[in-house]
Amino acid sequence: MSDESSLGDRRGWGNALRRIVLLTICVLVTAAAVWGVYWWRALPLARAESLLDQGDSRKALEEVDAYLKDHPGEQRALILKARVLAKRGQWSIAIRMFEKHGAATAPELHAWAEALLHRQQWSEARPVLRRVLELEPHNPDALHEMTACQAKLGLLDEALATAELFSSQPACGARGRLLMATLHKELGNRKSALEAFSQVLVIQPDAENLQISSAEFFLEYGKSLLADGQVDQAAPLLERSLQAEPSDLAYVELGEAYSQLNQPDRARTAWQQALKLNTNSVPGREALANAALRAGDPKAALKWLAPLRDLDDPGTSLAYLFQRAYTLSGEEQQAQRWTEITRKLRKRQRVFAAVENVLSEAPRSFWARVIRAYQFANEGNWVQAERMLAPLKASIQQKPTPFVEQLFQAIQQRSALPSLESLPITLF
Repeated sequence: MSDESSLGDRRGWGNALRRIVLLTICVLVTAAAVWGVYWWRALPLARAESLLDQGDSRKALEEVDAYLKDHPGEQRALILKARVLAKRGQWSIAIRMFEKHGAATAPELHAWAEALLHRQQWSEARPVLRRVLELEPHNPDALHEMTACQAKLGLLDEALATAELFSSQPACGARGRLLMATLHKELGNRKSALEAFSQVLVIQPDAENLQISSAEFFLEYGKSLLADGQVDQAAPLLERSLQAEPSDLAYVELGEAYSQLNQPDRARTAWQQALKLNTNSVPGREALANAALRAGDPKAALKWLAPLRDLDDPGTSLAYLFQRAYTLSGEEQQAQRWTEITRKLRKRQRVFAAVENVLSEAPRSFWARVIRAYQFANEGNWVQAERMLAPLKASIQQKPTPFVEQLFQAIQQRSALPSLESLPITLF
């Protein structure tokens, strides 16, 4: 090969290399320019997100709205605005925006879920929270919210599993054990509930920094011990509840503990303290009336019960107490009246017991869903009631029952609900 040919080849390669270098530089410059423009455009949104993270949702909204004036319809800005609105408590608007524009990141999905939770749309919140936890499996707030959401839907076993996972997160041990104690109580797992309560105090000996006050915690723990027959352990906890914050309910429970410890004078004093805090305390007056009956003094019992005579819904135990007191006082007409009231209330109580049994033993069954729908509607949460009944529509049409048909119609029309006592409990 001649020197002239070799020189030509080298020149050709050199020209090609220069063209490649120039092209690469052009591409990099163009990319840098595009990135610079994008960064400059996104800067207001970054500022808005930073303000939102700092808790200044008002300024964050101002930033987003200013950006949207120049860039209307930009999806990233609209989703960020939905997050801001959720933080500002405008949950319905935020939900509509998320439904329209979607959510992809964990913060976006979490804001959507929180808006749904505030609107008590438990069925809709659950899958959104599930997606948050797929992206952030150890997010303590999402775990706590998922536990509450599942509990509201009657999925107590699933809620218990989530609560246990929540309790394993850093600084969440005590709050998680309290959730587990509450769920075990609802499931009827008395021993497991007591174990979880005790673990709370191992982590937080003064029951501080929980979802409830220390007074409420010691009251609930004390009541659970009392129900389990552990009276010696219950009384000191109930006393701690009163030391933290006096309440008529704690005095009533402490009086019951003293009564079971064969300390009748201390029991009466505790119940009287309950009435000083709340003169209309039903359990306090019931306890004092029962004590009077045990002492053979029905007139004194009626004196304690007198302010409760005209209650719209006295409850079975109070009605039976009136019946006994009037019978022992020889007032036959009043005794007969309260005997009839007691009979009706006991019938209702049997229905309520059957309802609780269904919710506990078969939370996913047809009747459990019907009952949950009734409860949501009774709370005024018509949307969630509709969601709960929607999957049952075909079953309702195939095997109609008067109660379910009336409930379905009442929920659709937002009208008066059928009496829960008309539930056909023989079917479940």
